[in-house]
Order: sequence, then structure tokens, then C-alpha cells
Amino acid sequence: MSTVKILRVDVDATTEVLHVQNNLDGLKAAIGGGWLEPIGPTSGGGGWSAYLDEEGKIKGMRVNATATQLARLIGWNSADVLCGPVIFLGPVDANGDETDVGDDVLGVAQIQGILP
Repeated sequence: MSTVKILRVDVDATTEVLHVQNNLDGLKAAIGGGWLEPIGPTSGGGGWSAYLDEEGKIKGMRVNATATQLARLIGWNSADVLCGPVIFLGPVDANGDETDVGDDVLGVAQIQGILP
């Protein structure tokens, strides 16, 4: 089974770079379960994608201000907020598979003090 490198951002602003199984179960486990809701750059394609629990707001999960800030800094143009744990990855490849989170996303996270 292949793995994919992700940046996981939790609601308490803790972050970690992990390798998880590159399949539905691995991604769901990384967000704590639930249905995967994808987000990505609002325009221009971009070099990243992210997932969170689609029902996070319904479940009463707290706003993830850190992940919301990071997503906006790297191209997510939305007035909405992200709730619950969020995982950032690279863009989906031509086969529809997830790819490793890019150094560009990790670099922005480091510059902003999100990732030590």
C-alpha cells in the first residue's frame, strides 16, 4: 500500500507532517473520521488540495482558524471557515491519486509560524 505525505492542522493549532495510507480509509483516519470534503485553490488550478470532515459544522466541531488562514494564504478564496482537523496534500494527479503536500505549502506554513 502506498503512502502520501500530508500536513495535518488541528483546531488547537498543532501541526504535524505525516505519512498516511493513500486511500479513503487513510485520509478519513487523518481527519478523525467522517465524510471527506475537498477544498482547493479557488482559481488557477494550484498545487495543493485539502480535506476536512464534511459534517464538521453539523457535529459542532470548532473553527480551525489556523487551517483557514493557511488555506487563504495559498489560494482558497472563500469567506467560509474550516472546522475540525484539516489535512493538506499536493494536487490530485492525472490518475486521480493524491500526491504529497508540496514544499511550497510547507514553506508558507513555516513562514507564518504555523509549522515550526
